[in-house]
Amino acid sequence: MMESKTTADQPVGLAAGRVATAQYEQIAATSRSDLPWVANGFETYRATLKNLPNVFAWNESNALLESVGILGHSVCLRRMQSLLNVINRYDAKLSFAMRSSFERLSPAARARLILAPETIYRIWHFTKTPAESVKAACGFLNAESALDEPASDKRGRYWTALGDFYYADGAPSEVRARAQLKWAPNEPYCAPRLAQAIPIDFYSPNVAHAKETTVASDFLPFSDEEMSLVRERLEDAFDRISKVSQAAALLIEQFVRVIIPLKVSSGVGSTSERSFPGRVILQGVERATSARIAAALVHEAIHQLLYILEFEGRFVVIEPEERVKSLWTGRPLELHSFFHACFVWYGLANFWALAQKVDAFDPEEANRRMNECLKGFRGRNPVDAIVAPPGAVRGDALQVASTLQQRLQALTTSSSSATVN
Repeated sequence: MMESKTTADQPVGLAAGRVATAQYEQIAATSRSDLPWVANGFETYRATLKNLPNVFAWNESNALLESVGILGHSVCLRRMQSLLNVINRYDAKLSFAMRSSFERLSPAARARLILAPETIYRIWHFTKTPAESVKAACGFLNAESALDEPASDKRGRYWTALGDFYYADGAPSEVRARAQLKWAPNEPYCAPRLAQAIPIDFYSPNVAHAKETTVASDFLPFSDEEMSLVRERLEDAFDRISKVSQAAALLIEQFVRVIIPLKVSSGVGSTSERSFPGRVILQGVERATSARIAAALVHEAIHQLLYILEFEGRFVVIEPEERVKSLWTGRPLELHSFFHACFVWYGLANFWALAQKVDAFDPEEANRRMNECLKGFRGRNPVDAIVAPPGAVRGDALQVASTLQQRLQALTTSSSSATVN
């Protein structure tokens, strides 16, 4: 196994005690003009849709990723402003304090806050749980404010919305520069990061929320050794992904906001949800192979980009009651999940085809995984399995999805069929 790049108590790129925000500084800088989405969103959306097959064939796609990132920032900023406006109707003093705190943040800190999956979820569910959502937003603002000020002596204990930093009563700023695997309530904490960018959250309250909002299971506590192993295996898998495709690695870096590993008694899996765009839950990493972890990271990163793109228009407008049988796993899926699956398995098929050309994974396993991905594209077109009322699926999205099978024809005709276990 390759050596992990980040060890416990190792600096993670913070300068002068400030939070490492290079990724979010770039997002804030490129998002200063969202005019293509605001003034001509329909055409920008359609052009983006049309190019998705190229993105998930792992061709160079920096411009498109940047454009979708601008969309995400623009929508999330407007949602935060709307939340503050609504709070103002009921508590003008609180709204003023929150708005003042938000506006004092640096652009990068604002981007960290508004793009955090937990922030998006809390705003999305404000009408259902207003008190809980406002309390969470205040805590997130306090944490980000404290971390954005190197000399802050703010009193209180707060977790950031990303779950990557814990602020404890004006603790020395230099402590924030060190990733740790142990957390204590009276000490500041900095989570380890994948590729120096993506927090790996073992401790924040968001972990408990993840357990509540994902498939029920018997969750177990990690030992220190297991947490270290999880981090090492994630780094190893990401390094291998980068070797296969820099485009796939870039997608992960730009659209996965946080990884929450969960220990379960058996099995390996991954989960993400539309209401938490950017949050990836991984189960069983400590026992998974590098190929399995890599597949999960690429799989979930594709979902995250699609979730953000759907800010501008959902692919499935009307979700029918009838489920669609997955052509890859055989499980019954909601139509929205099936539609996403067409793009996910297309992207994974292309990834494993590329993996066979470089020394990153066992060639036989790469070929087997490619065939698993191609299974649903053999025979009839996957979109033909969609049975829904007229208008249930966007026509432009359906048209693009219908081209995926043809784009994989060279792979499907040259490879043997395989069965997904």
